[in-house]
Amino acid sequence: MEYVNDFINGKSFPNIGAEENRQKIEKFLVEEKGFLKEDIQVDACFKLEIGGEPYSVKIALLIVLDGKIIALIKPVAGSISSWEREVVAVSRVIIEDYQVPFSMVSDGKDASVLDTLSGKKISSSMDSIPSREELLLYLLKNKLIPFPEEKRERQKLVFRTYDMMTVNR
Repeated sequence: MEYVNDFINGKSFPNIGAEENRQKIEKFLVEEKGFLKEDIQVDACFKLEIGGEPYSVKIALLIVLDGKIIALIKPVAGSISSWEREVVAVSRVIIEDYQVPFSMVSDGKDASVLDTLSGKKISSSMDSIPSREELLLYLLKNKLIPFPEEKRERQKLVFRTYDMMTVNR
């Protein structure tokens, strides 16, 4: 099996699934969008309670600025649009206190950038991924708000349904 060294943390990962695409995204974020390696978390682990049961979640890429998760990115090896609903759902519920404002899916060549609050697509290209400076400005101008409590369980179920179908994670 072939392995690749992660661009952000240097760890060795099997080159299966979307791993090669994740490396392209990481390099793009640092080299083209001005993020520091320290701004990006790789394979961040979370626990959600879904239907009264614990559920482990691993998020491939998070962008963290000023101590806040501002964007979540799912690298994929196939159709980008088929994963949009999953990333929006998890971005809404992964943090109890607020929704992660930007949800993204990318194959390393193209990207869907989504507004988590509305669930609507903002743009469809790698170049349209917000820069570090743009996301810092967003944090200054906007209040991070929680997802409505009465809708959280349904979003968790939507996320889990997609997540359970993921191969090679």
